[in-house]
Amino acid sequence: MTSQVPVLIVGGGPVGLSASILLSRFGVRSILVERHPSTTDHPKARGVYRRTMELFRRWGVEDAIRKSQLPDSDIGFIWAESLAGEELGRVPRPPRTLNTPAQTSLVSQDAVEEALCANAKSWNSADLRFSTQVDSLAQDGSGVTAEIRGSNGEGETIRADYVISADGASSRVRQALGIAMIGPEAISHQFNIYFRSDLSRWFSHRVCAGFLFAGGGSLLSVNGTDRWISLGSYNPEIGEGPKDFTPEFCIATVRRMLGLLDLPVEIINTAFWTLTAQVAERFQSGRTFLAGDAAHRFPPTGGFGMNTGVQDVHNLVWKLAAVIKGWASPTLLESYALERRPVAQSNTDFSVTNSVRFGALYAAGAARDWPKMRELIADQRKHLDNEGQDLGFYYDSGAIVSDGTPSPVRDPATYRPDARPGSRAPHLWLIRNGRRISSLDLFDTGFVLLAGQKGQPWCAAASELASNLNVPIEAFTVGASADAGLTDSDGAFLELYGLSEAGAVLMRPDGHVAWRSRGYAGDSRNELAAAMQKILCREG
Repeated sequence: MTSQVPVLIVGGGPVGLSASILLSRFGVRSILVERHPSTTDHPKARGVYRRTMELFRRWGVEDAIRKSQLPDSDIGFIWAESLAGEELGRVPRPPRTLNTPAQTSLVSQDAVEEALCANAKSWNSADLRFSTQVDSLAQDGSGVTAEIRGSNGEGETIRADYVISADGASSRVRQALGIAMIGPEAISHQFNIYFRSDLSRWFSHRVCAGFLFAGGGSLLSVNGTDRWISLGSYNPEIGEGPKDFTPEFCIATVRRMLGLLDLPVEIINTAFWTLTAQVAERFQSGRTFLAGDAAHRFPPTGGFGMNTGVQDVHNLVWKLAAVIKGWASPTLLESYALERRPVAQSNTDFSVTNSVRFGALYAAGAARDWPKMRELIADQRKHLDNEGQDLGFYYDSGAIVSDGTPSPVRDPATYRPDARPGSRAPHLWLIRNGRRISSLDLFDTGFVLLAGQKGQPWCAAASELASNLNVPIEAFTVGASADAGLTDSDGAFLELYGLSEAGAVLMRPDGHVAWRSRGYAGDSRNELAAAMQKILCREG
């Protein structure tokens, strides 16, 4: 039996599930296959940053995810001799920012996957198949043929127009395609011990993301009460490996790390992983696209792994939908790697820099050099002050029409709102039909044009163009008066977006600025049409 589907998704983690949700929002059918029987039972990544929470907000999963997040706290991390030992310093969490409607959520990956999976399953256009693996993939000029097999051993042939490979750091799809990873393959080997214990005596008065210990290792809070992860390293070169981590060994390791040798500990499960800093040399091979850990693997010191992966498919899926629905030329798909690979490399470099800072601290701790540790702890603010890294990335490809504005100089700690083409559209509170919304709430499954109150010709051109090109484009004027489509009660729109009252700006479905005209050029119809043709690679 052969099943036909526009998109096959390989991998059912947060990246694959996000791709499934996005395709359903665009009305594109998909099949997702995941070799494990369910979403993860291990907390894994912890922390969903602002940009990803903005997406979850738009998809309607933000509230479900926040129900599982840790309580708000001013403390990011605490460095100490041990959980029961002397505190050596604290790393504060950054304050809330006014640049987003969705603040960072400190929540574990298992809770994120659970919420995403429930949403993905709610769509009739999505077919999620767990306990199912891909045996082979074969591409040709018109599609991809996949042989899959369920837990009952029965095989099936899937014929897809495109494949999204979101099957993790050891991606079998990537390996089958022969795509190399660039960067150090094995920096160190790490273990996670997921356990249950009542640590409220040491935690309730200093709620934080986790504790880092001078003697090595760390303790991360999963739910803020009785579930925790201990992290550390092991050395295969001297024969250490997963086989050594018996329940008894794990209990002893946790107790020693925490400095609590009589602590009651219940082991839930363990996980083992290799610390790397690699980015795939290519994100596309024919009709197959790499996303998430299949495309980039970097240290967790920065928290950008899952976030980068979710944002990968947010960039990719609207382009797949545009091609499948006939809005765009297949050439548009080439912009995926051009736009996302630099972001992946930047986030890799940021994470590696943080990892080096941690290494210096652990070295000082091993030497019991407390003055040096306290000095280095002060520098750890750079680990969490990442608003510029999170929100300030921008794209540069043929799917963006430059307005001649110079590329900004990025600062990982500081985000400066900017509507330069390629940038994430700035957040702005607006009133629509009597309801307060963020400007980001407008960007979902179509293009959006925002114009000043004298920019009505741009809106008329956008409406005509939507009909002529069969492309969804919504157009609004933004201003303080009652006749504006969107009311800007703070009067901030024009300055924030760099426009005059006669100017306009066009956003892609992923909320990145595609084109901007600061004023009225006199031929709005032809200028906007030329921009759309370029963005969708339909020139000529």
